[in-house]
Amino acid sequence: IPKGTKIMTSTWAMKKKSNGKYRGRLNLRGFQQRDGEHFVSSSISSPVPNETSVRIALVMLALCPEWIAVIEDVEGAFLQGEFKDGEVIYMEVPEGWEEFYEADTVLLLNKPIYGTKQGAACFYKKLVETVQGKFYQRCQAEPCLYYRWKNGRLVMMLSWIDDNLIM
Repeated sequence: IPKGTKIMTSTWAMKKKSNGKYRGRLNLRGFQQRDGEHFVSSSISSPVPNETSVRIALVMLALCPEWIAVIEDVEGAFLQGEFKDGEVIYMEVPEGWEEFYEADTVLLLNKPIYGTKQGAACFYKKLVETVQGKFYQRCQAEPCLYYRWKNGRLVMMLSWIDDNLIM
Protein backbone atom coordinates (compact mmCIF):
# COMPACT_ATOMS: atom_id res chain seq x y z
CA ILE A 1 0.00 0.00 0.00
CA PRO A 2 1.47 3.38 -0.92
CA LYS A 3 2.53 5.44 2.08
CA GLY A 4 -0.12 7.95 3.20
CA THR A 5 -3.01 6.06 1.56
CA LYS A 6 -6.28 6.28 3.46
CA ILE A 7 -7.65 2.86 4.34
CA MET A 8 -11.44 2.90 4.28
CA THR A 9 -13.76 1.21 6.75
CA SER A 10 -17.11 -0.42 6.12
CA THR A 11 -20.34 -1.20 7.89
CA TRP A 12 -23.09 -3.77 7.53
CA ALA A 13 -26.67 -2.79 6.75
CA MET A 14 -29.20 -5.42 7.78
CA LYS A 15 -32.80 -5.50 6.63
CA LYS A 16 -35.59 -7.95 7.37
CA LYS A 17 -37.39 -8.90 4.18
CA SER A 18 -41.13 -9.61 3.90
CA ASN A 19 -40.48 -13.37 3.81
CA GLY A 20 -38.82 -13.22 7.24
CA LYS A 21 -35.27 -13.65 5.97
CA TYR A 22 -32.57 -11.09 6.56
CA ARG A 23 -30.50 -9.40 3.90
CA GLY A 24 -27.07 -8.08 4.75
CA ARG A 25 -25.25 -5.56 2.62
CA LEU A 26 -21.70 -4.40 3.06
CA ASN A 27 -21.39 -0.63 2.68
CA LEU A 28 -18.19 1.32 2.37
CA ARG A 29 -18.18 4.41 4.54
CA GLY A 30 -17.98 6.72 1.55
CA PHE A 31 -17.86 9.87 3.65
CA GLN A 32 -14.24 8.92 4.38
CA GLN A 33 -13.26 9.03 0.69
CA ARG A 34 -10.94 11.81 -0.41
CA ASP A 35 -11.53 13.74 -3.62
CA GLY A 36 -8.60 13.18 -5.95
CA GLU A 37 -7.40 10.07 -4.13
CA HIS A 38 -10.44 7.78 -4.26
CA PHE A 39 -12.63 9.55 -6.80
CA VAL A 40 -12.91 12.65 -8.96
CA SER A 41 -15.74 14.90 -7.81
CA SER A 42 -16.83 15.64 -11.37
CA SER A 43 -17.56 11.95 -12.03
CA ILE A 44 -19.65 10.79 -9.09
CA SER A 45 -23.16 11.48 -10.31
CA SER A 46 -25.47 9.65 -12.67
CA PRO A 47 -28.45 11.18 -14.45
CA VAL A 48 -32.04 10.56 -13.46
CA PRO A 49 -34.99 11.07 -15.78
CA ASN A 50 -36.74 14.38 -15.99
CA GLU A 51 -40.17 14.47 -14.32
CA THR A 52 -41.73 15.33 -17.70
CA SER A 53 -40.23 12.21 -19.30
CA VAL A 54 -41.70 10.00 -16.59
CA ARG A 55 -45.12 11.63 -17.00
CA ILE A 56 -45.04 11.22 -20.79
CA ALA A 57 -44.15 7.54 -20.39
CA LEU A 58 -47.05 7.02 -17.98
CA VAL A 59 -49.47 8.87 -20.28
CA MET A 60 -48.36 6.68 -23.19
CA LEU A 61 -49.06 3.61 -21.09
CA ALA A 62 -52.50 4.92 -20.17
CA LEU A 63 -53.39 5.79 -23.78
CA CYS A 64 -52.07 2.57 -25.33
CA PRO A 65 -53.84 -0.38 -23.66
CA GLU A 66 -51.91 -2.88 -25.81
CA TRP A 67 -48.62 -1.77 -24.28
CA ILE A 68 -47.11 -3.84 -21.51
CA ALA A 69 -44.96 -2.30 -18.79
CA VAL A 70 -42.50 -3.94 -16.44
CA ILE A 71 -40.61 -2.27 -13.63
CA GLU A 72 -37.29 -3.98 -13.08
CA ASP A 73 -34.86 -3.56 -10.21
CA VAL A 74 -31.24 -4.42 -10.98
CA GLU A 75 -30.01 -6.57 -8.12
CA GLY A 76 -26.50 -5.80 -6.95
CA ALA A 77 -26.42 -2.81 -9.28
CA PHE A 78 -23.58 -0.94 -7.63
CA LEU A 79 -21.45 -4.09 -7.73
CA GLN A 80 -21.64 -4.19 -11.54
CA GLY A 81 -19.63 -1.08 -12.35
CA GLU A 82 -15.89 -0.69 -12.67
CA PHE A 83 -13.52 1.90 -11.29
CA LYS A 84 -11.94 4.38 -13.67
CA ASP A 85 -8.21 4.19 -14.17
CA GLY A 86 -6.44 5.63 -11.18
CA GLU A 87 -9.28 5.08 -8.72
CA VAL A 88 -7.93 2.79 -6.02
CA ILE A 89 -9.63 1.99 -2.73
CA TYR A 90 -8.16 -0.04 0.09
CA MET A 91 -10.51 -1.24 2.80
CA GLU A 92 -10.15 -2.85 6.20
CA VAL A 93 -11.45 -6.41 6.53
CA PRO A 94 -15.20 -6.15 7.23
CA GLU A 95 -16.50 -6.82 10.72
CA GLY A 96 -17.19 -10.52 11.19
CA TRP A 97 -14.65 -11.63 8.57
CA GLU A 98 -11.46 -11.00 10.58
CA GLU A 99 -11.05 -14.71 11.41
CA PHE A 100 -10.54 -15.51 7.72
CA TYR A 101 -7.63 -13.08 7.25
CA GLU A 102 -4.29 -12.39 8.88
CA ALA A 103 -4.23 -9.56 11.40
CA ASP A 104 -2.64 -6.89 9.16
CA THR A 105 -4.61 -7.66 5.99
CA VAL A 106 -6.06 -4.84 3.90
CA LEU A 107 -8.41 -5.46 0.95
CA LEU A 108 -8.06 -3.83 -2.46
CA LEU A 109 -11.47 -3.23 -4.03
CA ASN A 110 -11.63 -4.33 -7.68
CA LYS A 111 -15.11 -2.88 -8.18
CA PRO A 112 -17.24 -0.27 -6.47
CA ILE A 113 -19.45 -1.46 -3.63
CA TYR A 114 -22.43 0.16 -1.96
CA GLY A 115 -21.45 3.37 -0.25
CA THR A 116 -18.69 4.41 -2.64
CA LYS A 117 -19.20 7.92 -3.92
CA GLN A 118 -18.73 6.84 -7.53
CA GLY A 119 -20.87 3.69 -7.28
CA ALA A 120 -23.93 5.11 -9.07
CA ALA A 121 -21.85 6.69 -11.85
CA CYS A 122 -19.90 3.46 -12.42
CA PHE A 123 -23.14 1.48 -12.63
CA TYR A 124 -24.67 4.01 -15.03
CA LYS A 125 -21.66 3.73 -17.35
CA LYS A 126 -22.00 -0.07 -17.33
CA LEU A 127 -25.76 0.21 -17.96
CA VAL A 128 -25.22 2.43 -21.00
CA GLU A 129 -22.65 0.01 -22.44
CA THR A 130 -24.94 -2.98 -21.90
CA VAL A 131 -28.12 -1.37 -23.21
CA GLN A 132 -26.44 0.04 -26.30
CA GLY A 133 -24.90 -3.41 -26.87
CA LYS A 134 -28.47 -4.74 -27.10
CA PHE A 135 -29.16 -2.36 -30.04
CA TYR A 136 -30.98 0.28 -28.02
CA GLN A 137 -30.46 3.89 -28.97
CA ARG A 138 -30.15 6.61 -26.38
CA CYS A 139 -32.52 9.54 -26.65
CA GLN A 140 -30.60 12.76 -27.24
CA ALA A 141 -33.03 14.87 -25.20
CA GLU A 142 -33.33 12.44 -22.27
CA PRO A 143 -30.14 10.57 -21.23
CA CYS A 144 -32.16 8.01 -19.23
CA LEU A 145 -34.45 6.98 -22.12
CA TYR A 146 -33.46 4.18 -24.49
CA TYR A 147 -35.49 2.84 -27.39
CA ARG A 148 -35.38 0.34 -30.21
CA TRP A 149 -37.64 -1.14 -32.84
CA LYS A 150 -38.21 -4.89 -32.53
CA ASN A 151 -40.49 -6.77 -34.92
CA GLY A 152 -42.05 -3.48 -36.01
CA ARG A 153 -42.85 -2.43 -32.43
CA LEU A 154 -41.32 0.25 -30.28
CA VAL A 155 -39.61 -0.86 -27.07
CA MET A 156 -38.65 1.86 -24.60
CA MET A 157 -36.67 1.74 -21.38
CA LEU A 158 -36.58 4.56 -18.88
CA SER A 159 -33.90 4.10 -16.21
CA TRP A 160 -33.28 5.80 -12.91
CA ILE A 161 -30.28 4.65 -10.91
CA ASP A 162 -30.89 0.88 -10.57
CA ASP A 163 -34.58 0.73 -11.56
CA ASN A 164 -35.95 0.48 -15.10
CA LEU A 165 -39.38 0.96 -16.62
CA ILE A 166 -39.57 -1.14 -19.77
CA MET A 167 -42.53 -0.59 -22.12
